[in-house]
Amino acid sequence: NAAWVASVHRNQAWYWGYIPNWLPPGRGIVGLDHFWSLGVEEQFYLVWPLLLLVTGDRWFARTAVAIFVGAFVFRWWFLSGGGSPGWLYGSTLARCDALALGALLAYAARSRDWFRPLWRWRYHIFGFAGMVVVAIVLGTHGFEGYDPVVEIVGQPAIALVFAFPLFATVCPSNRVESRLTGWMSAKWLRLLGKY
Repeated sequence: NAAWVASVHRNQAWYWGYIPNWLPPGRGIVGLDHFWSLGVEEQFYLVWPLLLLVTGDRWFARTAVAIFVGAFVFRWWFLSGGGSPGWLYGSTLARCDALALGALLAYAARSRDWFRPLWRWRYHIFGFAGMVVVAIVLGTHGFEGYDPVVEIVGQPAIALVFAFPLFATVCPSNRVESRLTGWMSAKWLRLLGKY
């Protein structure tokens, strides 16, 4: 198809540079729409170490929390100003909260003393995030990605829901969580994660 080949020639630099998520909606290469997520990841992994060099190890957790909250505020500000939900869906600034949460998990594994006070609230945080996700699904009859409620509130809630089992695996503090650690350490899961 000549139009597709022309689209590849016109837009391939965005993909080679891992920035296809900054293309206007509908302007990318057909069939490669899912590359937006790779762009978000690579951009985060490029900026995160530089940010830590500036802020230092002492501010690691605060920086991750600030990014998590900042992404929420950015999504709200962008959509309330009439911004495009399609563009926001793949924006690094709007999606970096889940990656910052993953960085916070890595920090929790290394620095349990810092994490212990927060860990006492884990069931409250997980339960609240889970109720938010259920309320959105019931209220909107789904979890449509371009829905403003999903983009502003649903994305951080779903990130927290999926982070909970990982946090419990990294820092188990009771028998149920230790059992979860055993399940998550299963040989077939580690093999799947490796590949």
